[in-house]
Amino acid sequence: ALDRDGNGFIDIKELETFIMHQGMNIPQEQIQELVEKIDTNQDGKIQFEEFERVMREMMETDAEEKMLKEIFDSIDRNRDGVIKVEELKYALYCLGEDVSNEEVKCLLQFASNGLDYVTFEDFKRISKL
Repeated sequence: ALDRDGNGFIDIKELETFIMHQGMNIPQEQIQELVEKIDTNQDGKIQFEEFERVMREMMETDAEEKMLKEIFDSIDRNRDGVIKVEELKYALYCLGEDVSNEEVKCLLQFASNGLDYVTFEDFKRISKL
């Protein structure tokens, strides 16, 4: 358990102990930054509500990333890890969009900073625009 002394909150020492027991080597400065980020009421401790909020946000982010990965994989028909002109054009066609190869190429170049394909990282980044 994170709250080793059962007082209802997690302090930096308890978090350090937990991180160490997980086999992670994180400098104390980074742990302090983590506590400061989670500790919204700035009392130097992580209450259950603060911890729960961060965990919920992490789970939502994870679920969103899984959904984006499924969409990416459905467009990446040849499973080579990138979406190319033909693949995106076909996906858009399936959605009722009739676009030229040149238009699709422009979209891909915009999303990938000039390349003719999009990686999953590019795809994630543009999904937030």
